[in-house]
Parts: sequence; structure tokens; C-alpha cells
Amino acid sequence: MAGKDVQILGTKKCNNTKKALRFFSDRGIKTHFRDLSEKPPSPGEGKNLASMLGSENLIDPESREFLEKGYQYREYDPLEEILENWRLIRTPLVRYGKYASAGYKPEEWLAWLKKEGLNG
Repeated sequence: MAGKDVQILGTKKCNNTKKALRFFSDRGIKTHFRDLSEKPPSPGEGKNLASMLGSENLIDPESREFLEKGYQYREYDPLEEILENWRLIRTPLVRYGKYASAGYKPEEWLAWLKKEGLNG
């Protein structure tokens, strides 16, 4: 997209992350992938993502980690929790300039492409 790469954060084992990588690849859009299991978000990066998406949208309530630790039964600070435990993050996290999304959102990504004047 206009000389910038799409950044995709997820894990190599995550099917939705694999589908996101394929989505952009199929459209000839260069991506930069970062495996969260190797390099989780820094506090500054987590705060930036939370400000773009809302910290509650970064949490995956269907993740094994969320369910096993009983988050559904207690109150918690989403940003604090994802900074302590990246396994709670809804993947893939996809960023491009002013755009960001959490989870598999091909319709949203197509809208980005259209706004940027690229074919989706």
C-alpha cells in the first residue's frame, strides 16, 4: 500500500493470522509479520493499539487463556492484562498507517484498500 507494509501481529500457529497473511499476499500487498510468541507488544505499543482500537477489543474472550483463567467471571483492566499476557490478544492484529484491526476482518481490510485507492 503506497510504499508501506501492512504489519500483522499474531502467531505462526494461528489460523486467522495465516488467513490475514494470505489475504494481503493474494492482493500483492507486502506485509511485515511479527510472531507475538517471540516478541510480544511493548507497553508503548500496547497503549498505542488500545488507543486505536479500544483496549477491550484487544482481548479475545474465546481464547483458551481467557477461559482457563476465568476472566469472564471477574473484572480486569484489558490493557494491563494483555501487557502481562500476550496470549489474551485477539489475533491477528493488523496495522497500516492510521488503520488497525483486531481479529480476522477481511471486509474492513477491503475498505482500507478502497480508501487507499488500491484494488481489493
